[in-house]
Amino acid sequence: MEGTATQFRRLARRLLARRLATGDSINARRERRVEVVLAAHTEPDSSIDRLVRRSDVIVGDPDDLMHVDWSSEWRP
Repeated sequence: MEGTATQFRRLARRLLARRLATGDSINARRERRVEVVLAAHTEPDSSIDRLVRRSDVIVGDPDDLMHVDWSSEWRP
């Protein structure tokens, strides 16, 4: 099968749109073997969700850190 890159992109977009709309799998035949291609639309994880929770970093109430006076330590 021969075709241009534009024709391939058009076909790929159409197949992916159908996959996302219906949830059907995309089967590709290659040398008497069928390969199943699944494309799924997923929401990317936010960077906050990927953070590892470290419960032992702050000892005490984190709200107390908002009211600490650092003016004696500040040397501009």
